[in-house]
Amino acid sequence: TYSEEVAAVIDEEVKALIDNAYARCRAILTQQRSALELVARYLLEFETMDAIVQALNRAESDSPANRLIMDIEIDTPKEERT
Repeated sequence: TYSEEVAAVIDEEVKALIDNAYARCRAILTQQRSALELVARYLLEFETMDAIVQALNRAESDSPANRLIMDIEIDTPKEERT
C-alpha cells in the first residue's frame, strides 16, 4: 500500500507518459499523412495488408513511408491503382 500523495504522483507520471505517447503518435501520423491515406485507399480497395507488409519488409530507405509508396506503385498493376 502507499499514500494518496504517492498515488497522485503515480497518476501524474502515467498521464504524462500517455500524453507524450499521444503527441508522438499524432506527430508521426501528421508527418506521414500521405502514406496513411495511401494505405487507407489501398485497404478499401484490396482489403488486405499483404502487399503493404511485404513493401515494409523490403524497405531500405530511412523513410518507410516513401519506400512504401514506391513499392505499392510497383507491386500494384496500373489498372488496379486508385
